[in-house]
Amino acid sequence: MEITAASISQLQAGRNYYLATETGTIREDNIWQWFKCATGIGDGRERVRRLAVAVKDALLASADIEKDDELSREIASLDTTSSLSGADLLRIAQRFKSAHAEDIARCDAYHCAEKIADEAIGDWTNKERVLPEEKSLANIKLLSLYSVQHLLADAYSDSPDSYKNDPDRFARSLRMAMERAINAVNSVEMMQDWHGYKLGYPVSGKGLKRKMPVERFNLDELHLRAILAAMITEKGPAPLAEFNLRIMFFREEILQERKDAFLGTTLDPPKTPMSGCIFASSAREAFKAKEGAE
Repeated sequence: MEITAASISQLQAGRNYYLATETGTIREDNIWQWFKCATGIGDGRERVRRLAVAVKDALLASADIEKDDELSREIASLDTTSSLSGADLLRIAQRFKSAHAEDIARCDAYHCAEKIADEAIGDWTNKERVLPEEKSLANIKLLSLYSVQHLLADAYSDSPDSYKNDPDRFARSLRMAMERAINAVNSVEMMQDWHGYKLGYPVSGKGLKRKMPVERFNLDELHLRAILAAMITEKGPAPLAEFNLRIMFFREEILQERKDAFLGTTLDPPKTPMSGCIFASSAREAFKAKEGAE
């Protein structure tokens, strides 16, 4: 059994456990492990100590926090001269989850968003709506995650369609927001061939299995940031007409002249609440300030 907060909750109170050295997974106690712990021969006790550390790390990771003093005390108090009691581990996990319910909830919702993003990108790649280039796909995933931050912010509210109350409906909302984002990208890709609307962003058809009516963006960091600045709002992706109007201000020749406005603006990871919206607002202001300085 892999060691995660979820797997720890599945342990049985009446069983004892240790960490299997060869696989790094939780195993139930057996006569050989009991003998090694009882006599101090071999690595029996070391396996138990490693399990204690692994449980601590897994619980901290579940809440995305670096330390918890009470957890450290509980782990240190465990008797590691014999395999660990499932009852003790369950008690520690339950106390930790109660103390960090909000942090754990936020992490759960974000992991749900990552899963939906991966599924969406797989679908978009099969339908050739995105360029199958590794770096560009990584940036498409970032765009997808930034596009749902407004939903993540309310994931554990009392709203009937929150993750807490309706995970399935929440997942559908995530996918819909991500679809709005890729629809916007595909829209401006089509505009590349429109007279007077060409953005000039780097595009390619490499890796596409069939000839497409338009080439796809090959998204590097600068052009990802330009799209974010035009797209992301407090309520998610901007309406398509608003996005198309904004992105036209960031045509390639102007973007290159003022690229420091976007590259120099702080963009925290999508796990940081509303970081995409904060970046978009600041980047647009920095871009406009560059115009006044020219």
